[in-house]
Amino acid sequence: MRQRQLVGLVVAGALAASLAADVLFKTGPIHALGCLLGARDGWFVEYPRDAVTADEVREVIPSCVPVHVGYIDWDEVAEGDLAIKPFGRDWFGRDDSLTLWVEGTAAQAADPCRPPPPLTAPTGDCADG
Repeated sequence: MRQRQLVGLVVAGALAASLAADVLFKTGPIHALGCLLGARDGWFVEYPRDAVTADEVREVIPSCVPVHVGYIDWDEVAEGDLAIKPFGRDWFGRDDSLTLWVEGTAAQAADPCRPPPPLTAPTGDCADG
């Protein structure tokens, strides 16, 4: 009985240590130090051409580059899909972040009639579309 408790305690301790190491290496100070040492000035990111969702783009982004998701309501693609696809290859400095624009509902949209980028025309149901 005592041996079984000891084994359970060792397994629980190993799981807790694994979880703590995962947090430290992915989001904590060790991760931050790795990001600092892993790039002189930043990172090149090459976007997957066939990516449809933000998660598919996130898979290729170095974890040191913060990814933010913004929502727009253009009804151009299925809800939850990338409304504006990043393309090609971009350079991200240490303090840069990437914003992915995803098709969402009008309630989610940051601004349904004037979403970035400014070079993209608004849809027909907007005042100057």
